[in-house]
Amino acid sequence: MPPILRLDIKKYHGESDVKAAYIEGLDSFAIKVASGFFNNPSLGLPSSNGLMILLDSKTGILKSVLLDKGYLTDVRTAIAGAIASKYLSNPEIETVGIMGAGIQAKLQLQALMLVRSPKKIKVWGRDSLKVKKFIEEMKNTLNIESCLSTEELVTSSDLVITTTPSSNPLIKNEWLKKGMHITAMGSDAEHKNELDPKILKECNVYVPDNQAQTSILGELHHALKANLI
Repeated sequence: MPPILRLDIKKYHGESDVKAAYIEGLDSFAIKVASGFFNNPSLGLPSSNGLMILLDSKTGILKSVLLDKGYLTDVRTAIAGAIASKYLSNPEIETVGIMGAGIQAKLQLQALMLVRSPKKIKVWGRDSLKVKKFIEEMKNTLNIESCLSTEELVTSSDLVITTTPSSNPLIKNEWLKKGMHITAMGSDAEHKNELDPKILKECNVYVPDNQAQTSILGELHHALKANLI
């Protein structure tokens, strides 16, 4: 699996990633293009998009194109978050905090509910209208409310999921309590940073999806850069 190729479109607060993988012995290999344009919601458009292509391993001939507009990427990311929570968080949790109010926040919460049964959900987002819409869509099946600040959300939650493209930490180390679990999904580029780097030094367990990758462009990257670990 080669490193991710990322193209930043800074003028429009956008990025496009190209990811590929091949398993020896299979007759096909896949290439995925996934984009995130974070001003899109203000235009009435989804922030994520993309497609996948399947090619023949022997000839390189195109076999199929999946124009899913990023759907599988969104679902896969949500499932990864749920798996992390299933095996790394406390089985009994009272309150879950969600940072962000977009499609990934919604899918993360839906996936989490397959493996945990919290009594209360709290959500924070920079866009109050998106937060209101998020709550309206989820309130029929969940006890959910908004928070005015990230500190309020973190200090009142047992499990926190971050789903933002933030370039500045949203969670401070001093807000954390014993037994808390954080699933940090947003930091997938060098400049993105949702967690105070001190958290990685102080936490009991840190589990990256790919350590070599996160040391370059994830939360681990910022902790290493600050010489904390």
